[in-house]
Amino acid sequence: MLIKIASSNIRKNFSFYKLYIVSLTIIISMYVTFQSFAHDTIMLSKISQDGRVETMSNTINVFFIVFVIFFMLYFNNFFIKKRSKELGVYSLLGFSKKKVSLLLIYESTIIIISSFLFSIFAGSILYIFINKALFIALEINDASLNQIINKTAVLNSFILIIIMTFTIIISNLYELKKFTLINLVNYSKKKEKTIKNRPFVGVVGLILLIIGYSLSINIINLEESIWKKIGHMPVALFVLCCTVLGTIIVVRYSVSLILSKIRHNKNMLYTKVSNIVVPRFIYRMNSKSKILIVVTLLVSGTITMLSCLLLSLYFPLKANERINPSVIEHTLNNKEVTSNIKKLSDTYDFNSSKTEILQLKVDLQINVPYEYTKKQNHSFDVISYSNFKELLEKQGNKYNFKELKSGEGIFINYYPNDESLNQEYKLKLGNKNKFKTIKVVENTISNPISFQNSLATLVVPDNDYDNMKLDDSIQRKTIFSLNGKGLRHDKEFYNKIHKIIKDTDKGFTSSYARNALIKEGSSSTFVLLSFIAVLFFITTGNMLYFTNVVETLNVKDEYFILSKMGYSFKMIKKIIRREIALMYSIPLILGILNGFFALICFRYMLIDTLIGNFSILKLPLIYTSVIFVIIYLIFYLITINSCKKTILEVNSI
Repeated sequence: MLIKIASSNIRKNFSFYKLYIVSLTIIISMYVTFQSFAHDTIMLSKISQDGRVETMSNTINVFFIVFVIFFMLYFNNFFIKKRSKELGVYSLLGFSKKKVSLLLIYESTIIIISSFLFSIFAGSILYIFINKALFIALEINDASLNQIINKTAVLNSFILIIIMTFTIIISNLYELKKFTLINLVNYSKKKEKTIKNRPFVGVVGLILLIIGYSLSINIINLEESIWKKIGHMPVALFVLCCTVLGTIIVVRYSVSLILSKIRHNKNMLYTKVSNIVVPRFIYRMNSKSKILIVVTLLVSGTITMLSCLLLSLYFPLKANERINPSVIEHTLNNKEVTSNIKKLSDTYDFNSSKTEILQLKVDLQINVPYEYTKKQNHSFDVISYSNFKELLEKQGNKYNFKELKSGEGIFINYYPNDESLNQEYKLKLGNKNKFKTIKVVENTISNPISFQNSLATLVVPDNDYDNMKLDDSIQRKTIFSLNGKGLRHDKEFYNKIHKIIKDTDKGFTSSYARNALIKEGSSSTFVLLSFIAVLFFITTGNMLYFTNVVETLNVKDEYFILSKMGYSFKMIKKIIRREIALMYSIPLILGILNGFFALICFRYMLIDTLIGNFSILKLPLIYTSVIFVIIYLIFYLITINSCKKTILEVNSI
């Protein structure tokens, strides 16, 4: 009988339960998709050679289960509160708490199993598209999907379902055990506990965030930073504690404090929208703050993870533009190689440059730059100013250097610093007792030749260079550079050049080959962290969507009263938009701020300074913010639409 009652309840209240079913289906579908990837032997054999993917998959699996448990516990409370009067009626009709508990268990089991069955299909279909996309993105041509529905993924998802079911059962038993009959009947009308204004605590939260952000910025000072003096790990832990604790306090107390200030400001409060939104938001802040705190931390984690992921992928590809500034470099100086490369010019639009490097030592190795000492045979690689300018322009790099006077030079740093600026170096010109003093008037990280072929590169005026190279005893080497628009990523061009240039050429470098190596090495990390980011997106979106829709259902009578007071449906829609905007904007603003400063810490703690300091953060942060705002906006619009339909469906207005 209880099973029939449970089935009947779900059918009659399907408009309410469908929200729960859809949310669970989306989350479990993501889990099925992830498990299908984690147990796709063909895919793993292509991208995982050291078991790293399998280890990370197991770790993510634990995090996913924790998220699902939180999701189930939080939203199960909504259903208990929504149905408390109905459960109280069952008790009045003679149902014992045991039978009421069994009724809830049957309902939860039906909902979870239904979501599971939908998820197997949806998750498997989704993975087919993801699998195809991965094969294309990773340029895997000799493999295909081994099975449409992965049995191991289904089994692991079923285990998750069992965990979810037991979680709900334990939660329901706990909730029912602490209620008497009268409390259960009146639970849905239980007065919301209001948060007391605590200005001091609210200010403390803001101060903690400011401290965390200030310390994050301080890491930019590198050697002079507190991070270097105290140690990265202690400072990082302190920053994390300040940011997390500050975020919790700001959401819990500072937001309500700001809204209270608005409520006491007549000009800001007494409008048709604010007069409803602000007091009601403050009144429900106690319950809303819990979900806002969790969502804000999830948003912070998602933005941090996604921006750090993009930075981790962007940095080596961007760094390769410095490490291998030309499309191809080689050192084979013979007619056969030159002739075969020239034949390719009929098919490909490229240019060839020849650079003769003079290898000169200094008379006294005092205050020589870091790069000079790291070479096996200590020396400067001297090139002419015109050759430097020509290469940069052919590589498509910005050129903004002033003309050099005799005795002046530009030093090309490996890492950005001013160590050699204004230093004078007395260069030995061959075996004879001749010297040339060059003063470094400018430092740059715009190297025209790969570091494999030239390190400690010194650019000198053409006249000085021509005079230096007259001495035949000076050691020198020749570098040939090939450049052309779109050829850095042209696999076919690389293969044809590689056939011409022998593997014995130690000076051979290719931007395409290194990019391919970088993509292959980071593909598994990219895929796994992308799954985590998507998981966080879905989780936060579901929480906010579900919270707002259920809140709208709970206060539908209030909207009916507003309509009787003269509020038009257009004005009520505006109130709904404003309330939902508050719920979405708080986590978004704090999340982006937390993510931005976390990205700064990540960049200076773990990312090399090869291509500069702060500028590299722009692209990952912009992409992350745009992606997150777009997805957030989609969830926001879906939520508004659902809330409007909810009000219309119940004929409240």
